[in-house]
Amino acid sequence: MPTTGFLAAFTDKPCQRIIFQILWVSLIPPFSTVKETECLEELGKRITHARTDANMTQQALADKAAVSLATLSKAERGYPMTTATLFRILTALGRGDKLPDLLPEPAINPIALKKALKTRQRVR
Repeated sequence: MPTTGFLAAFTDKPCQRIIFQILWVSLIPPFSTVKETECLEELGKRITHARTDANMTQQALADKAAVSLATLSKAERGYPMTTATLFRILTALGRGDKLPDLLPEPAINPIALKKALKTRQRVR
């Protein structure tokens, strides 16, 4: 089944990993000493917590997210996952709309804004 819409951009495996890294790095404050494994473990704990809050079994969430039980289990234990897998799990938990908040729209640079508003004057 071809993927359309938002997930279509994530069908390429290298693209998935790069986007996941960008999304994950945006959660970590600059100059943080937090390691990737610690972050993934924390993400796994949060997925587990959200699943148990929703009174869902791993199998029920895996079915709803259209991922295998093994994939969900690994995600909850802190193993790396693709962006598409993360998106499917969050969507199944009713939190897929939060993913774009990780990378907000870029703010306009004040210097670029000044240049954009500056009108060119004829030199005499």
